Amino acid sequence: MDIYDYNEDNLSTIARSCSYLNARNAPGRSHSGDLSCSDCIHWNGSGCSRNHLESIVSELHLD
Repeated sequence: MDIYDYNEDNLSTIARSCSYLNARNAPGRSHSGDLSCSDCIHWNGSGCSRNHLESIVSELHLD
């Protein structure tokens, strides 16, 4: 995958399908629908440190 738009809508969709999601403490966020990859401890600011994001993107046809 060469180009992917990491916008919050897509990151939220991916987060709902991610078995590695481990959210940091995010005040005011009470359920998984509000979570995003950017809330996950594995998010490094530009991608997933677990290298799991690309497989989810492909599964969800977001690429």
